Amino acid sequence: MQTQDDGATAWNGRVVRVDRGQVRVVGPHGDAVTARVAVPVSEPVDAPCVGDWVTVAVAGDDRTVVEIQPRRTLLERAEPGGSSRRQALAANVDTVAVVVALDQMPSLEKVERLLVVAWSSGASVRVVLTKADLAADAGDVAEEVATQLGVDAIVCSTRTGEGIAEVAALVAPGATLALVGSSGAGKSSLANVLAGQELIETASIRADGRGRHTTVRRELVAIPGAGWVVDTPGLRGVGVTDPEGLAGAFADVEELVG
Repeated sequence: MQTQDDGATAWNGRVVRVDRGQVRVVGPHGDAVTARVAVPVSEPVDAPCVGDWVTVAVAGDDRTVVEIQPRRTLLERAEPGGSSRRQALAANVDTVAVVVALDQMPSLEKVERLLVVAWSSGASVRVVLTKADLAADAGDVAEEVATQLGVDAIVCSTRTGEGIAEVAALVAPGATLALVGSSGAGKSSLANVLAGQELIETASIRADGRGRHTTVRRELVAIPGAGWVVDTPGLRGVGVTDPEGLAGAFADVEELVG
């Protein structure tokens, strides 16, 4: 914590939630404040997002984000509706887990589209196959993902505990894991199990087998004795902003073009 020339106190923290022009910032000792954003940005993608490290100036009752630290990685997508504008999902992520539920036969085409966004972030990428207790062929699906999509898959179940230790290994102290996927994939349930408590509301699958939108905003959750997990709302649209992600998903096409 430092005192600035204008008498305000400045301290660094991490954005754990963004809500209508305000951000919730947690400091290194667990202290948290809600601050307004005063940093000038040229594009929405440059505004503070979950996972950002920021400097907050505190002057009396006023708390203001005055600086955003450079991002190591950025998980983003094109805004829905065909716009080319970029939307930040989470910053400073070490691993992106594409979460896919096994209560129904997963579509590898949908998984591949999510992988394009994940690879574009600059972070490591995994596929996490949840609800393994509801599928007899979980191992076969994992092998198919590895063979056809070229990414390692973790099979897990929050009910039986299968594979949870392997997922938890992605959240080593200081590391950040982002969970992305469709509604009902089990992202919030997985985050709760990793945290060891019910921090995020969950809901049952609808009668037609489709997921419910229970998580309505991105949130960064601290895992006791470990790192951080970013829970995200279900993604319907996954517009790509970085051609590097396409190159990673379609390496065979890139090779032919070369």
